[in-house]
Amino acid sequence: MPQARTQEDRLSRRVLIVALLAAIASAAPAADLGELSARLARLDASAWNGSAERAFVADLDAAAVAARSSGSAAKNAGALRRLLAAAHRHYAASIDERRDEIIAADGDLEAAQTSDEWREREELALRTLYHLNWAYLESATRYESSSGERRTWLRKAATGFGEFIGAGDPALSAESLYGRGLCMRALGESSKAASDFRAALEAPPSQELAPSVRSALVETLIDNERLSEALQVSRDLVKSKPSGESEFLRAKVLLLALASLELDASAKRGYRNEVSDLVGRLERRGGQWASLARQLVSAGITRPEEWLDQGGGATMQWVVAEALRGRGQCDEAIPLYQKLVPKQGAPSTEVALALGSCQFEVGDYAGAYATLERVERKQGGARADAAYLRFKAAEALDHGESSEQSMARLETAVRDYIAVYPDHPSVFEARYRLGEIERDRGNLLQAAAAFDAVSGDSPLRLQALFQSAQCSVEAWEKRVKQDAAPNPELAAASLERLRLFVRESDAFEERKGGSAADRAMLAPMQARARVLAAVVLTGGIERRDLEEALVVLDGFEERYPNETDLLTEARALRAIAYLGLERFTEAETAVAAFLASQRRGERDYRLLKQLGVRTMRLAEEQRAAGNVEAQQALRRQALGIYTELLEAADAGEVEPGSAEGLRELVADLSED
Repeated sequence: MPQARTQEDRLSRRVLIVALLAAIASAAPAADLGELSARLARLDASAWNGSAERAFVADLDAAAVAARSSGSAAKNAGALRRLLAAAHRHYAASIDERRDEIIAADGDLEAAQTSDEWREREELALRTLYHLNWAYLESATRYESSSGERRTWLRKAATGFGEFIGAGDPALSAESLYGRGLCMRALGESSKAASDFRAALEAPPSQELAPSVRSALVETLIDNERLSEALQVSRDLVKSKPSGESEFLRAKVLLLALASLELDASAKRGYRNEVSDLVGRLERRGGQWASLARQLVSAGITRPEEWLDQGGGATMQWVVAEALRGRGQCDEAIPLYQKLVPKQGAPSTEVALALGSCQFEVGDYAGAYATLERVERKQGGARADAAYLRFKAAEALDHGESSEQSMARLETAVRDYIAVYPDHPSVFEARYRLGEIERDRGNLLQAAAAFDAVSGDSPLRLQALFQSAQCSVEAWEKRVKQDAAPNPELAAASLERLRLFVRESDAFEERKGGSAADRAMLAPMQARARVLAAVVLTGGIERRDLEEALVVLDGFEERYPNETDLLTEARALRAIAYLGLERFTEAETAVAAFLASQRRGERDYRLLKQLGVRTMRLAEEQRAAGNVEAQQALRRQALGIYTELLEAADAGEVEPGSAEGLRELVADLSED
């Protein structure tokens, strides 16, 4: 009778898995998971076919290893996990059935367990369990981490890894302790995780696995705030496996220690020196490591002034400068940034933008403009932000200098910014400034177009809409004065801009809740917009336009009680509209209200003249129609209007050359 198999002998069988998995790594391409599932369904646990079972598990091994190594596991995680679970149940069931058969036949179970067939079944069950453990862990932490079954999978994986611990092979035990430790850490049981990682290092692990175990232990010690031990383990990690990962993790632990532990001056300086050295190494590695190191040190530096003399590496200079800038210490950051700017050629956009921002912050607008002028203006990344800040620096310089040179510099910055970065989030500011430049030059329609392009949902957008409408109306008035005739296209464009402003300003008030501050900002523009609309609408003789003018001006005095500068103009325009509509009674009241108002400038006197001309023309029309009473009422209104114009001419408030003609007209109206 065969000798009884010892526990050590049974456990040593598991060592076969490690060799088998090493062979699998160089196997043929993995079979399709669907095809493997179909093959598993055809296998019969009660009718054991060893060659078919071995071939199936070999292909399953290859599929599991390929999925993990090729990155395809994310797509197939669920299918692979379910297939492995089904395969493991199949082999566990085959062992149970074989045991039941032997017991039912009153056979020697212990002897059967030493047979090749039994060992084969056990080996295949363990191989599927091995892959299933990792499938559960990776599904829970990498591929399906939001699943409601996450904790169940982690518990199953932890139990499964426990089957391999103490199997007689140190490398397999270490790998299983590592896997279980990862499960414990994911479950939030970091103390148990740390114990497993320590045990894995004592096993010891394979040379390939050891760095991963140390890295996991360091991260877990950080979770447990055991920084003293983390310092020791991370030092061993860097010595045993210098790599981007180990250097980054060591720098992280050192920064945490500097921020949290009670250290003497010598230890602090030593740790800072080591961080600087590690950052230099990561910088030389390039790629993601330089960027990650910069982010890590930037987040980890709490007292940047302590790092000012820590080496001359570009990354450390950048990080310290960024930390100083973040604390508002731009005066100290500027020299560090300046060391990173080459004397010849264009600096990196990131450095130029940071330096320019600091120079702008401290009021060195000329320095900021000069720095940002060196940034190449083309699409990409932070160049648009640099162009925006260059424009703001030019704007600040022009505000202080107000010279032709400063204006030319501002215009160049504005046009460059708009031309190259038309979609930048802040470009609306430059478009508004361009509108002002064109308006001040008298290019009213170009100014209106620039103001039209200001986008967004802000007070500046409303101001731009108002400015656009005002420029358009001024251009229309200028054209009418030159041509002595209305311009319907320009009048229509002006009205459309005014209506758009009114709609958007009303909507803005509604969105913002109609606060007192918003009303104070909007009321002057809204009042002026209504007056300008009435100016355009009363410029012709169409009844619908005159009726719209009255609607626009309705309730003007009540809605805008503080806009006294516009009140006279609004009353004059209302009177003109009534006259044009031949609503003489209302016109007489409106004219009286206008004449009782205080004149406030050339525009009011121009309206007074316009009103006089309209009144005289209508009086003549009423005379021709035989309406004597209406004619006399209109001439009385005209007398009041021209009497005031004569007084203004005598006082020099209107062109004095018209005084004699006005005097004759007033005398004629008085006699009548």
